[in-house]
Amino acid sequence: MRKTKKILIIFLTSIAFQFAAFSILNWKADQLLNSSFRLDHAYSVDADLTNAEEFDLSYNNKYFSYVSNHQLYIIDLFRNKPVEFKENPFTAEAMMIGYKWLPDRNILIYVKNDIASQTSTLFSLDLDEISAPASGSRYEAKMEQIINFSMNQISDIQISTYTNNLYFIYSDQEKKRKIVRLDMMKNINRLDYQDEQVNAMVVSNRYGTVFLQTGRGPSKTIVSQLDRERTVLAEGEDNVLLGCQDNKIYIGKLKNNVLQSIRAVQTNAQGKAPQAQNLWQGEIPFDPVRIKIGTDDNVLIQGPRRLDRISNGNHNRINIGDGVIVLSDTGKMYMQITLNQGSFNYCWRLA
Repeated sequence: MRKTKKILIIFLTSIAFQFAAFSILNWKADQLLNSSFRLDHAYSVDADLTNAEEFDLSYNNKYFSYVSNHQLYIIDLFRNKPVEFKENPFTAEAMMIGYKWLPDRNILIYVKNDIASQTSTLFSLDLDEISAPASGSRYEAKMEQIINFSMNQISDIQISTYTNNLYFIYSDQEKKRKIVRLDMMKNINRLDYQDEQVNAMVVSNRYGTVFLQTGRGPSKTIVSQLDRERTVLAEGEDNVLLGCQDNKIYIGKLKNNVLQSIRAVQTNAQGKAPQAQNLWQGEIPFDPVRIKIGTDDNVLIQGPRRLDRISNGNHNRINIGDGVIVLSDTGKMYMQITLNQGSFNYCWRLA
């Protein structure tokens, strides 16, 4: 009896010790990794988003970024504090015109226009270089490339880290939308055709295939492009390019700004041999802020105060109140932001 009681005491003590150790570790993890592990939990950050735009998240949701008055700001969501730069990389003489997170690491690239020289410069900022900045540590951007012409405004940047290619849709001084590629040798190549307007672009990170929605006069097409060779995937002005996963692209059909159907077009590694599959039919007002393609043919369409999700042929709508939502790169969750004076609150929600 005494032996059994002793074993029971040892067992209960061991369980209590393990529980206490687990609680401490869980608390520490929550302090360091709260934004990744806890859903529907409010966090506060001392940063003013009153005039902010171009919200985005890094690939693993560790960093939240936005633009305000042509300056880029980054929030470390594991620490809920703004990222501090070694020196302010943004000045009145060099306006930032576009930025993009890499799809598989915490590196951000951005482009600045130099007003005096009429050139554009590409910079990179590696936030994994300093995994846990100590007091006094600062991040510093690295200049990657001087582009010997001025991009008036960048509307989209896409990246294939497998091929080390960057793609820019930009407007020139005549407000014509063009596309260029910056390859791993830092050569710059134009990919658009003469008298062509490039309206939208997505890039397969894995294969480097470019999918474009272009227009030339009344003609509207969606094509895949590898180097200078193109394959037409859809024709007609009612088609809209939604996104891609590897070499599967998603095309919507519009009528009077209402999305009526979505189909997935699977291509080979060269963007050819398209095979289409209908995914959904219905009606969704199409005034998107952002579109994300998740795994298993999930399509997220973020509109004003709502989030529409297409999954397995079904449509589900999430109504969003006041504030801002930012979709994660995987399309499985989103960050819901409530603005305060001089600060903001956020929480993670499942999409």
